Amino acid sequence: MELLSYRPKDSTSAENAEQMTNSEGVSNTFVYFNFLSAGHTARAILVYMSANWTNADFPYSDDWEEKHITPLGVLPVLKIHTPKIKDIIISEAIVIDFYLAKKAGLLGNNEWEEQVIKSIYSSAHYLRERFFMRVTYIDQESKKRNFSRFMEFLLPHFIRTMEFHLQDNGANGFFMGDRLSLADIHVAAVMDHFFLQPMGEPIRKVLEASELLMKVKQSVDNEPRLASWKKTQQYKVLEEETIQFYAVSAIIEGA
Repeated sequence: MELLSYRPKDSTSAENAEQMTNSEGVSNTFVYFNFLSAGHTARAILVYMSANWTNADFPYSDDWEEKHITPLGVLPVLKIHTPKIKDIIISEAIVIDFYLAKKAGLLGNNEWEEQVIKSIYSSAHYLRERFFMRVTYIDQESKKRNFSRFMEFLLPHFIRTMEFHLQDNGANGFFMGDRLSLADIHVAAVMDHFFLQPMGEPIRKVLEASELLMKVKQSVDNEPRLASWKKTQQYKVLEEETIQFYAVSAIIEGA
């Protein structure tokens, strides 16, 4: 399979780094499938930072032809277009989210805050990943067993740990300080993901019972730029496509 090189042809490593930290004259193309999932957080950050960006999405297929436009044969990919360098490529959701969060000022005020924020991000990220691997993409018998375990152990544990750190920060609707960070945006995105699953209703009930987590969700959803984004037709289509894409992973009674 042909892959895309990370290295622009006519620029050095130092020049690439300089352009990646620059904002003037920079635009971005975010390449992902036409649903939320692993692209939800990056899109939200691009909106939050009022970036000049294009959402280049397309329907998922098992053998999508666009693999050749990626360095690793997977999505998402962020293309950074700068005045001096045509395209600088970043791939993998976590890497893209961290890069954009740094540009947007969403990683706190110092090294300690940044690492705490990233830790909260990681906890939410891998809760969703475990759900992907143990519930979404698996046979019916295992799906039922693993979903029960998710509801009985994994989700309550996640909520307890998140509530501890939210309480530790003053129970003010933020994980760090008194303003939005990557931790807040990503936890809210992961909650959205679960709400849109075929078995989302019981998950929603459990999450909505957590006053502290819902306070974070409200902090994110009420941020003016993010609130406007969720009202757009583009977002509504992404949300609907997410529901349709994951519909096939529903638990089938009697199966």
